[in-house]
Amino acid sequence: MRSSVNSRIKKFLSYYKPYLGLFCADMACAFVASAITLAIPLCIRYITKSLLEPNSALGQIYMMGAVMLGLVALYTACHAFIDYRGHIMGALMERDMRSELFDHYQKLSFNFYDEHRTGQLMTRISNDTFDLAELYHHGPEDIV
Repeated sequence: MRSSVNSRIKKFLSYYKPYLGLFCADMACAFVASAITLAIPLCIRYITKSLLEPNSALGQIYMMGAVMLGLVALYTACHAFIDYRGHIMGALMERDMRSELFDHYQKLSFNFYDEHRTGQLMTRISNDTFDLAELYHHGPEDIV
């Protein structure tokens, strides 16, 4: 039982191997985007608590505004990378899974196809691999 779980986990993770560099870049961008999401309220708190005093310098407020704009620009760039390159990674993984499943289908006997409808098998491949590709791409990002 335990070895079957381990083999399934290994099989699940094996689809990341060809795209490890892209996956690491995607996770780094997800981490940066998450950190920026936490940093912007801290910048606003700094402005409202420390800089909005009667004698505070207006230049420091502008400087914090510029820092916040820089953070928003970096957040936008990270999200663009995640949305574009991350989905490409998911689509490539989906392609690999479909190719593997089609190879497996070609090895099955004609008796198997007599008992199952081909349209249902194809629909199942399409829908299940799409859902898995979404899990491969969005699962780790959501965890980060």
